[in-house]
Amino acid sequence: MKILFSPIGMTDPISQNTLYEGSLLNICRFYEPDKIYLYMSKEVMELHKKDDRYVKCLNRVYKYLKKDFEYEIIDRSGLEEVQVFDFFYKEYRDILYKIHEKNPHAEILLNVSSGTPAMKSALFVLCALFNFSMTPIQVSSPQKRSNTRPEENTLEDFLGIIDEIMTVPEVYGDRTEIALKENLNFELSKDIIKNHMRKYNYSAAFEVAQMTREFLSERSYYLIAAAFCRNNLDREGVLENLKLAGDKFDFYDSHELFLVEYILYLSVNIKRNMLLEFIRGISPVLDLLFKRAFEAESGINLDNYLTNKKGKISWNKKKLLSDKNGEKILKVLNESYNGFTFKNTASSDNYLKLMESDDFGISERLITKKAEKLRDIEKDGRNKAAHQIVSIDDNFLKRETGYNSEEILNRIIDFVQDIKLGIKNEHWNSYEIMNEKIINSLN
Repeated sequence: MKILFSPIGMTDPISQNTLYEGSLLNICRFYEPDKIYLYMSKEVMELHKKDDRYVKCLNRVYKYLKKDFEYEIIDRSGLEEVQVFDFFYKEYRDILYKIHEKNPHAEILLNVSSGTPAMKSALFVLCALFNFSMTPIQVSSPQKRSNTRPEENTLEDFLGIIDEIMTVPEVYGDRTEIALKENLNFELSKDIIKNHMRKYNYSAAFEVAQMTREFLSERSYYLIAAAFCRNNLDREGVLENLKLAGDKFDFYDSHELFLVEYILYLSVNIKRNMLLEFIRGISPVLDLLFKRAFEAESGINLDNYLTNKKGKISWNKKKLLSDKNGEKILKVLNESYNGFTFKNTASSDNYLKLMESDDFGISERLITKKAEKLRDIEKDGRNKAAHQIVSIDDNFLKRETGYNSEEILNRIIDFVQDIKLGIKNEHWNSYEIMNEKIINSLN
């Protein structure tokens, strides 16, 4: 459905000077709107009441178009100050919102050539700023010149001119053109989205995308949604939105390698200077890394001795007592903690105690020394951040751990490479590659 909103000017419906159709009729001839809102100020309403010229001329045009149309007159008989921009900005804003709410899927056309300069300017600005699509249409004056004050012609003269125009339309021609090729609000929104992407602020980028969704391509919208889900560690959301986008990221979706996605999530926290979240987020990474390191070095699958209840992974005493490796693990845990309790979650510290024990023969290996250094960083940085109200920045981390955030992250990545998870080096830049893909889709 096409809807035209049109202020009525003094060259509508027919210019008294040139005897050409005004902007209203020229737009209707070539765009054939299904419904027309006619905005009439005091002077225009007086002419309308005199001979119903605007509606009768529209009826004559649509008779030749062999099409029905609806119209609604917006009566502003009390409006005499027709040069006040602020009034028309607020007035048209409210009217156009209501039109859109009633017809959310309609194509809204705006006649930005009829009416006073204040009316035209208000429509231009609103078209640029609204968060839904509207098409502003300009109509050039015949022979590219302004209209001067006309002599009086009758309604019958107007109808006769319309008959001539509709009989030989090629002579009178299409004087319309789209005033703005793209909505300025969308252009601004695209720049804002790009800026948020470059700053790794996926929540803000997705919020803007939702506000301007009807301007975005399906691919761009769903790529942004996938990036938002990725940064929230929502694997299913990533896959669903990538499918809708018909695209892909360099994204590990297996449960085992999702660890890498979590490390990348931590790297984004560094880029956004969210160092409290970064240092607090280290513990789950070390839990998984130290477990994998012990398994890789000892050849023992620790899952044989663990229980996963609703996401809580803990040691299972019965399983530990089921074979010699389990008994050795239980012995180390009991000795390390002066009486081990099975209520606690299995942790990086548990796995590190196994690596450091002579029972498994890996205590002097380089991977164990690297694990010890990471565990020290976790204790010195995270524990103080978790139990005190402190400002966390790189100065704090350097002072407490001996390393800044980038250095800590690089140690974690180095550890991942050592335990050979099969991660490509370029994958550590996959967020940058993803951002560039999304930014390019908006161009």
